Amino acid sequence: MRLQWRELTVADYVIGDSAAVERKTAAGFVVSLIDRGLFDQVERMVESFVHPILMVEGGDLCGARQVNPNAIWGTLS
Repeated sequence: MRLQWRELTVADYVIGDSAAVERKTAAGFVVSLIDRGLFDQVERMVESFVHPILMVEGGDLCGARQVNPNAIWGTLS
């Protein structure tokens, strides 16, 4: 497999023809959840790839923002 660098409109990484990975920090995940951009982004990944993957990395998902943990866990599920 060859590694190619190119600008992507849907995800951060594409693996093969069928998988895409969107990588978010915990803080970035919460911000995109609040501004609802996350749902649009995930919807575009689902429409474009057989295996869309959302990777959330980092610390406390609730962070400094007052977000109900149920909203976060519901979104992840």
